[in-house]
Amino acid sequence: MAILPMYQEVWHRVVPFTTLCAGATQKLAIHNLVPEEIQEQYRRIGKRVLLTDFAGRDSIAACMQILKDEEIDTVIPVGDIVPSRYGDTDSYYRNWESLAQLIEKSHLNVELKPWFIIDGQKFWNTLNERYVENIMKRYGWFTPCIGCHFHFYAMRSVLVEILGFENTILASGEKRLHKDGKRKANQTDGAVKAYSKFSHEQGVDHRFPIHDFESENKIADLVGDVWGEGGSQMSCIHSGNDRENGTLKYSDEQISEMMTDYILPMGKRYVEMKINESNEDHFWNAMDNYSRELLE
Repeated sequence: MAILPMYQEVWHRVVPFTTLCAGATQKLAIHNLVPEEIQEQYRRIGKRVLLTDFAGRDSIAACMQILKDEEIDTVIPVGDIVPSRYGDTDSYYRNWESLAQLIEKSHLNVELKPWFIIDGQKFWNTLNERYVENIMKRYGWFTPCIGCHFHFYAMRSVLVEILGFENTILASGEKRLHKDGKRKANQTDGAVKAYSKFSHEQGVDHRFPIHDFESENKIADLVGDVWGEGGSQMSCIHSGNDRENGTLKYSDEQISEMMTDYILPMGKRYVEMKINESNEDHFWNAMDNYSRELLE
């Protein structure tokens, strides 16, 4: 597992995806899998768990919306390693403090666990680098954003298995519209329906509570109005690659086709083989063959 320079300061909070897969296979409890410095705080988990995306304002807004709608005992905030990200990793600490204050203010019976980050760099590379040339030949277009966000949820499906399917909700902060009507490929209806389909097939109760919000006021009601869109989170070098002159370059139909016919089955196969602990050479031969089969 390569330590990416931009994450060096928070690497002590990183959990390899392979560790989660091994934990699921061995039926280990979550406190055996999280970073050593926070293991003690994870020994006790409530009966009703909210596993929430942990990046910036929108993911925290999604968390707060679920807390309004459901009886939750424990909130577990989880981030992700993305090779194309850059920026200030101190945002994880600041955003956790912001979330803690919001929960303390209106949900006193909810326990907020320390954050950690899942590292699935090889998974990210599989969906967003390894087969791009062939994807372009098959579809005529490509954006890493939809595969990037999909791999977040595919990895979290393993974490939900460890926590227990029956008592865990997964919340994500994908939002259809942003300020000035901006749209993102990974937050279109086509993408979100695909994420939801995958999670449902894995038995995961996956919710997108702010996806239909059309007003920034609704986000402000959940997290406060001093937190601007895109504030206090890391950035990505691919930001805006899916837009031209401010307009989204790909249709819902295009995104749905690629997600359903290629990205979802590739992700499912990747996770299944990692859980089954395949030999490394056999693993990549199998993935290469499967990608070739899907793209024929």
